[in-house]
Amino acid sequence: MHDPSNPLLSSTSLVPVTARSEFSRAWTVVLAAACGVGVGITGLPFYTFGVFIAPISAEFGWTRSEITFGSLCLSLGTFIMAPFIGSLVDKLGARRVGLASLLGLGLGYVGLSLAISTPLSWYLSWFVVALLGSGTAAMVWTKVVAQWFEIARGFALAMTLIGTGIAAATGPIFVNLLISHFGWRAGFLGISAVTLFGVIPIVIVLFRSPTKTVDQNIAAPPGGIVTRENSGIALRDAIRHRDFWRLGVGFFIVSLGIASSIVHLIPLMTDRGIIRESAAGIAGMLGLAVIAGRLACGYLVDRFNPPMIAGACLLVPALGSVVLIFAGADTQWLILGALMIGIAAGAEVDLVAFLTGRQFGLSAFGTILGWQLAMFGAGAALGPFMLGLMRDYFGNYETGLWVYAGCYVCGSILIMGLGPAVRSDHPKIA
Repeated sequence: MHDPSNPLLSSTSLVPVTARSEFSRAWTVVLAAACGVGVGITGLPFYTFGVFIAPISAEFGWTRSEITFGSLCLSLGTFIMAPFIGSLVDKLGARRVGLASLLGLGLGYVGLSLAISTPLSWYLSWFVVALLGSGTAAMVWTKVVAQWFEIARGFALAMTLIGTGIAAATGPIFVNLLISHFGWRAGFLGISAVTLFGVIPIVIVLFRSPTKTVDQNIAAPPGGIVTRENSGIALRDAIRHRDFWRLGVGFFIVSLGIASSIVHLIPLMTDRGIIRESAAGIAGMLGLAVIAGRLACGYLVDRFNPPMIAGACLLVPALGSVVLIFAGADTQWLILGALMIGIAAGAEVDLVAFLTGRQFGLSAFGTILGWQLAMFGAGAALGPFMLGLMRDYFGNYETGLWVYAGCYVCGSILIMGLGPAVRSDHPKIA
């Protein structure tokens, strides 16, 4: 009898596989991956960065651009490491890379709480955090989830990356509470504790790779197992195709705006007279939109044309930026704008992962995704710093929001122009 918990198919019979059966055998993997990505380099540190801006500015007198240059260092380190981490995951496995990097990330937060006294130490500390924690990026967790799922891959990736939505919904409130009572250094120590003592044990127990990635639709001959793990094209072939660059440049442009809107959302509201506690609460609502955006987009890309769904999702924050421009201090409009930004923030990384797998297959998934996320990370690195510069120069955030509204539109057009899958999809017999 076929064991649904076993990722290998019987060599003598075909067992129908459904989305439900895929989740029944691998839901614990998705849970662990969601926890890993939630506290990972694109989760808690990214969504809580804005909470630290006001208290650090008050203590040291640094400008917005000086402080947000730390965010650039975080993203720059992630950008530099992403291709290397993707290759390392393909060679050593996601579990080893993820656990080692979670440990490094937790220790990096401790360093942030102790070492900061000058802008240079602030920048170097964030860069070290990125180097230590780059193995907690989405490519590590999505690699394994993509191997476990075929029929419900889009929704499974969305469920995995919902971890960042939970981080966005709860992280600013949690960190602001620590800062309000114990100071900003306690905020970093709190993030470290969640990483080291909350998430690492979950990953140790629940996160695992399948022995082989299976094609559930093809009968294996006696003694053989049909797999898709080796289907797809190599990086050298992918970079020759226009869709590699269309995908990378499109999400680079989009990430300029999304990263900026998230990092500067709380300072934007405090500039307009909203107290920091209320601003953190509104930022938490953005996290709810991240969750909704991930689930909705994951559901839709499994059923409809993925590039068109992706392009439509990425147009929403363009309107959200316009709402933020005219919202003033009206909390209802600020919430609406934050929710619209959050929908795209909920869709972007899992769309990168899904579209990479769709276009280029799984054989070099980690490596190709690493390069795609490097381009995405470059945009996430530059965007907040550029918005901080525009805010310091113009004295407001409105000019920058107009610029990034245009970025969303351009990125959406590029993504919608993706062609059919270019991967070689011929299963191999093991």
